[in-house]
Amino acid sequence: MKKNKKALVIAISIFLIATMSVTAVADWDSFTVTLPKHSLNTEVSTLTKSSDGTDYFTIDINSISDGYKVVRGWTENSIWGTNYSSSMMCHTVGTGQRIAYNTVPANNAKVVLNLDNPIKTENKPKVTGGWTPN
Repeated sequence: MKKNKKALVIAISIFLIATMSVTAVADWDSFTVTLPKHSLNTEVSTLTKSSDGTDYFTIDINSISDGYKVVRGWTENSIWGTNYSSSMMCHTVGTGQRIAYNTVPANNAKVVLNLDNPIKTENKPKVTGGWTPN
């Protein structure tokens, strides 16, 4: 009886640790996108926000072609298109940034990342990076 009880406690402990580990992992999306000319935004990807305790999203811009060093990036609601964060935030190549939400999306909400040229240009810069709505 003692052996069965001990085995049950170990099994439950393993299950709880595995469950907590899975729920703590946020979606992360790596992207490569070509932005349109003339400061028009592009919806890069939609991810599910998987944690209640965060009031920010994380973005990391790895590269921007054509000599550009900065891109604007913000998040929006996937259904209504209303912004969760400011569309004026600029992101620099090589700096991972935590950006505060103006309106924090609910847990399990679908969040869209938008990218935009910060200047009006005739070029179509290619941007690579990654992000998570946390």
